[in-house]
Amino acid sequence: MSILNQSNQNSSLVNSLMDATQSLTNPFVYSIEKQVPFHGMQYIRHDPVNAASFGPSSSIDFDLTKLGFLRSAIFTWNTTPPTGAQDCPPSGTLNAIERIELLSASRRLAVMDRHALKAAFSDMPADVRSNYFKGLHSVSSGKQLPAGETYTSHLFVPMAFFSNIKNSLALSFVEPIKLRIVMSNNQYCVIKSGVHGTGDGEKSTRGTMALTAPELYCEYRILDPESEDATIEENYDNVLTQLSYDYHTEVEATGTLTATGELDMSVELKDPGVISAAYVIVSCDYDDVHSATELTDGAAGSSSAGNTQAKAQAMQKNMVAAEQALVCTSIGFKASGQEIVPEMPARILELYGRRNLSSAHHATGFGNTYQSRDDPTNLHNVYKLDFGVDSDNRYNSGGISLRELNAPTISVKVRRASGSATLDGEGGADEGQRPETTGSLGSNKNPGVLTGKTVKMRVVLKKHVLISSDPASGRLVQSISN
Repeated sequence: MSILNQSNQNSSLVNSLMDATQSLTNPFVYSIEKQVPFHGMQYIRHDPVNAASFGPSSSIDFDLTKLGFLRSAIFTWNTTPPTGAQDCPPSGTLNAIERIELLSASRRLAVMDRHALKAAFSDMPADVRSNYFKGLHSVSSGKQLPAGETYTSHLFVPMAFFSNIKNSLALSFVEPIKLRIVMSNNQYCVIKSGVHGTGDGEKSTRGTMALTAPELYCEYRILDPESEDATIEENYDNVLTQLSYDYHTEVEATGTLTATGELDMSVELKDPGVISAAYVIVSCDYDDVHSATELTDGAAGSSSAGNTQAKAQAMQKNMVAAEQALVCTSIGFKASGQEIVPEMPARILELYGRRNLSSAHHATGFGNTYQSRDDPTNLHNVYKLDFGVDSDNRYNSGGISLRELNAPTISVKVRRASGSATLDGEGGADEGQRPETTGSLGSNKNPGVLTGKTVKMRVVLKKHVLISSDPASGRLVQSISN
């Protein structure tokens, strides 16, 4: 016998633990821990039923095949910048999306707007986020979509139905399902024309991205007939009620960012639902980064050319700062006269707000070589108030009901606009890793080009919902959410 075994036998603590026989397991006894029945898998490419209408400010519908269980949905499309296109927001072609809806006979089962997509991305580990950055052409410089090429984007739709296999939609049984994609105005690039010194000046205007080739690739899991019949019978012998989650974006608050002081903003939560998390995003929309004078062509003549050129350069810098989650100094949450979260440094939530039940304590992180280019959309500035105890979306780990709370309000202080266009840090080899300071020479300030611009504070709520399926008709409906 090992001397270590002899030592263990004389330990009071070890003997006390070994008395708890029900908790004892022997890892050396072989067994197959878990198996999934062998089954079929098939990807199907769907074309929209109204493909001819695809373009800026349009909506297209994909009718999903009544086959097996829906496991994944990936939306792809082509973007062609207009002639002369220059800079765009670092978040890239994500700005083409207004919202995505999953519909059952025109009843909405789930919805994610562009801000909810950012909230979902912010919950993902850095390596998974990078897949979205690559698929949506997200680059911190904002120079990733120049004219002269067509760019294909790929967006995995991160809805609840694709998170937990148990919530996969049984499309072979339920009533017909469709996925609707609503596009934005797609005016998120800068067109530069003219040459300084020619009498015409260098001018910039907003351009509209052209959209083509929309497709939806869906992954279906197909059981053998006996297994499918048994699964349908077990799930739908009565009304099936499934716990799921959805996203809701509250009406935004607006304010003007300055270089002289922090901006106080707050949003009262009007939705009465049961939420597991609230995400706070402050940003300047690409529709709001330019004033009327910056959108003019400028007057002819060399006397005005320099001024026009300056406006053109400012317009490009503004666009690169657009849609970026901005740095907040503090965040707080009050309801019914009580401070649920006192006004506390937003940096705490940024670094340690996403708790989970793993040995690492936290769900996301920067990595040991982090630089701003590693997070081109500034997702680390999406602040999360987590009311559950785990970041795992596959089960309920808690939440709070807003129904009986009086005037639940989330408030933030937004950092002043006096930093560089890199948005988080002043550039250089240590970009993004400098100490956080608030003085005039400090880093981690919001970009100075946003001085005087309108910014919006949005709160995205992650809500618990119940989805009910009728066993007779396969009718799906979001039954309870508060």
